[in-house]
Amino acid sequence: MRTTYLRWLLFLLIIVQYLNGSRSCFENERNALLSFKRSVSNPSFTSLSSWGASRNDDDCCKWEGIGCDNRIGHVVALHLGDNEGLQGEISPSLLHLRFLNFLDLSRNEFDTIPSFIGSLDKLVYLNLSYNNFSGNVPPHLGNISTLKYLDLGNNYIIDGQELEVVDTLEWISHLSSLEYLNMDWVDLHSVPDWLHSISKLSLLRTLSLSSCDVPSPPSSSLLHINSSTFLQHLSLPDGNIATFPLLNLWLNQSYFLEYLDLSYNHLVGGEKDIKFLRHLGNLKTLDLSYNSFSFNFSQLILGSEKLIEILKLHDNKIVGSLDDTREFNSLRELNLENNQLSGSLPDMSTMLSLEIFAIGNNTFNGNLMGSNIGHLSNLKCLDVSSNSLDGAISEISFSNFSKLNVLILSDNSLTVNLGIHWIPPFQLSGLGLRSCELGPKFPNWLHTQTKLDTLDISNNGISDLIPQWLTNLSNLVYLRASQNRIRGKLPNIPSTMYLVD
Repeated sequence: MRTTYLRWLLFLLIIVQYLNGSRSCFENERNALLSFKRSVSNPSFTSLSSWGASRNDDDCCKWEGIGCDNRIGHVVALHLGDNEGLQGEISPSLLHLRFLNFLDLSRNEFDTIPSFIGSLDKLVYLNLSYNNFSGNVPPHLGNISTLKYLDLGNNYIIDGQELEVVDTLEWISHLSSLEYLNMDWVDLHSVPDWLHSISKLSLLRTLSLSSCDVPSPPSSSLLHINSSTFLQHLSLPDGNIATFPLLNLWLNQSYFLEYLDLSYNHLVGGEKDIKFLRHLGNLKTLDLSYNSFSFNFSQLILGSEKLIEILKLHDNKIVGSLDDTREFNSLRELNLENNQLSGSLPDMSTMLSLEIFAIGNNTFNGNLMGSNIGHLSNLKCLDVSSNSLDGAISEISFSNFSKLNVLILSDNSLTVNLGIHWIPPFQLSGLGLRSCELGPKFPNWLHTQTKLDTLDISNNGISDLIPQWLTNLSNLVYLRASQNRIRGKLPNIPSTMYLVD
């Protein structure tokens, strides 16, 4: 994944070389750009306001968002993305830009993809994401055989209309140079040949099909899957991928895969259904969250256990203990929330790269600090809430947590003993200490946490005056301090507060 994006970053840097070139642009190309400007709404409030603003401003190579090749003087890049807010028609005058190889119209409000874009036959980069496009994706895009980057993703549904591919995706198999394809939120429900067509893209490195509602391919087509051996990034969340034979056949060949997201797919299965993970020897990110997997955690065999950095298995039905976690010593994120895991925490002192550790809402027990979790100096988020963990937590327990941003210890059997004059080594944005026996004094150290936006100290046996410095926590939007014996004058509640209990 990282290699692919570095390649496109290099390509963008090459395009930047063209910007504001020393040669004047050609008259027909200048006229084509002005025609494009006239066809869109509100151009005066965007970078288009610089186009032909005066009689002396006739060099379109110096206009904002335009890139020209310094050697030949032709317009080669049109970069009008990043929330320009353009509306109206995409003018066919762009066809006069015969050397155009970079077109970015993302993050605007266009509503129709014109079929003439398929005639821009020198395009290498085409980004039409984050618009209001609806209707059929024109199959004419399959004529741009030079395309390496195609992004049609995240177009917003307007009045029930969405961007869709009808009947067949065969045209995409003609894009033999394609390395990056994003079709997030493009409706593919009527396209049985989606996998057969995409698998012909032998150079594809990144594929994202989030929320595409893809149908199960016919069993006959599974025999002819010829997946790209270069595939590094595969994102299929909420895509209705509900068949393990499909995943096993497809992903058995994807040895170079580094990123795999299969979240929100209603997958129901056990250890035997995810055998394909054993063949993914370069996997660094795995997201199987929000499914119904029911395997034992110790049965999770990854071909990349020494390389895996992000492991998201939350919101499943996974059982067992974490005794084998120590093998994953490259982990930066481990999220196992909302499962059925149990037992005590293992010795975590070898997992020094861990930044996010979330195991809330399981049935873990034993002494939290006895797991040597205090050694994890890179932790940014620690959530062990709603378990049966016990033990005392003192100031020294947090002494290595200088990077901590979110701390949630709620609903265990923990006792938090922190001195009245203690100054934490961290600045938190989220803190959950419900039922942690903080009382009887109000935790004075909270006044140092000026970045807090979420605070829950309910049911803590606090019997004290409510402090006036609470209003100094100016970022606070969510406060729970119920089920205590707090008394005194309520301080002024800022209007930015969303919830106060």
